[in-house]
Amino acid sequence: MIAAGHAELYQQNYARALEYFRQVLDTRATPNFFLHWHWRIQAHLGMTAALVRSGDIVNARLEAARCLESAQATADPNLKALALEMNARVALADHNLPGSRRYIHNALAIVEEFDVPVAAWRVHAAACELSPNQEQAERHRAIARDTLLKIANSFDAHEPLRASLLSAAPVRPLFGPEMTRAGRAAQLTAAGGVMERSPATTPMRNASTYGGLGLLHHTAHLGL
Repeated sequence: MIAAGHAELYQQNYARALEYFRQVLDTRATPNFFLHWHWRIQAHLGMTAALVRSGDIVNARLEAARCLESAQATADPNLKALALEMNARVALADHNLPGSRRYIHNALAIVEEFDVPVAAWRVHAAACELSPNQEQAERHRAIARDTLLKIANSFDAHEPLRASLLSAAPVRPLFGPEMTRAGRAAQLTAAGGVMERSPATTPMRNASTYGGLGLLHHTAHLGL
C-alpha cells in the first residue's frame, strides 16, 4: 500500500494517495505486521507530502509532528533525519523560515554523525534551499549531489532503480537546470561508473533488510 500511495502521489492523485497511507496507519485495517513501525513512519511521510501538495498546510503540520514523534521513538537515524527534513519543508510551506532552519539544523546533526545516505542527500538538498548565502548553499548542493552519485554507484549498471533515482524531479535541481539525463549519466560515469562498492553501500544493504530499495525510491520522489 505504501508503493500504491506513492504512485498516486506521483500522479498528483492526492485523495487516493491519502487513502492508501491512512490504511497503513489504521491498525484496524492493517494490524501489526513485520516492521510495521517502519512502514507506518513511511506512511506518515507520504501522507504529509500529499497534504502539503494538496495545499492542506494545517493538517500537514499535524501529520508531520506525528511523523517526527514516531520517528524519535525509534533508534533509526535514517527515519529521524527524514522526519526532521519533512517537518522543515512543511514549516517552509507554512512561511516559518526560522522553524524550518531549526529542523534542518537538527537533521544535519544526524546525517553528519551517522552514515545514512538515503536521508543525507535529502537533508543536504533542503539545507541548500534554506542556506542564507550562496557559498553554504553550493556546499550543501555538492554534498547532496555527491551522495546521490555514491548511492547510484552502489547499484549494478543496469539496475532500473539507478536511472529512476537520478531522474526523480527532486533530484534534477541538484545537477543544475542545464543537466540532461544523458549529462547525469555522463557525470555518473565520470564519478566512477560501476565502481568498487563505496561506504554508502553498507547502509543500503542494511536498509534493504527493511525494504531499503523501496525506501530509496519513495524518498527520491517525495519532494514537495
